[in-house]
Amino acid sequence: MTEKNKISKFITFPTTFENYKWYKPILVFIVTAIMYLILNGIITLIFYAIFGQNMISSIVFGGYEVMNTEAGQIYSDLGIIIILPALYVATKVIKDRPLSSYASSRGGFNYRLYFKALLIPIIIYVIFEIINIFTVGIKGTNHFSIPFFIVCIILVPLQCISEEFAFRGLIMQSIGSWVKIPVLTIVIQAIIFAALHGYNNLGVLIIFISGLVMGFFAWKTNG
Repeated sequence: MTEKNKISKFITFPTTFENYKWYKPILVFIVTAIMYLILNGIITLIFYAIFGQNMISSIVFGGYEVMNTEAGQIYSDLGIIIILPALYVATKVIKDRPLSSYASSRGGFNYRLYFKALLIPIIIYVIFEIINIFTVGIKGTNHFSIPFFIVCIILVPLQCISEEFAFRGLIMQSIGSWVKIPVLTIVIQAIIFAALHGYNNLGVLIIFISGLVMGFFAWKTNG
């Protein structure tokens, strides 16, 4: 599989591959969904074997409150992380383009830009938390543990990466390959991104804005 152009606009990148057909993104989505259901079933069976039926019921039907528990957080993260291997299998089955093309149209990861972009929100977050502690104080019960902290360091980034492959990669690039209008594509994927997060009205609005911002940066930075 070869590319027609070395660097292309990220949103319409799928169309630069020789094997591209308009229907292939749909096939990739279908295979990804099937693989996701299989992997999710395996994870659910593992959690059932370890924690029992009551734990599974509380995780599945407990809403977002279940993420306040260690098992619930791990289950929720894994439920998103498995999108990545599911998408990988789909790309191999459909043979449309490599998995890496869902993350970048420049041929690699821009580490320099990433760490520059990471520094600003970290500074803002630290300042916000310091102000919050001094004005509101520390509330709730501290359940901090080193092992679970390590688990979060591993799982949370993988969860975020999987979401980006799904929304800014599979969904946004697929729509972009059809409509070929970047701004419209970014808005559509942001709507889908917000709709699949079952928050309240304010939460959905925040997710929608986040989807717009992340879609814009993926477009402008080619990945």
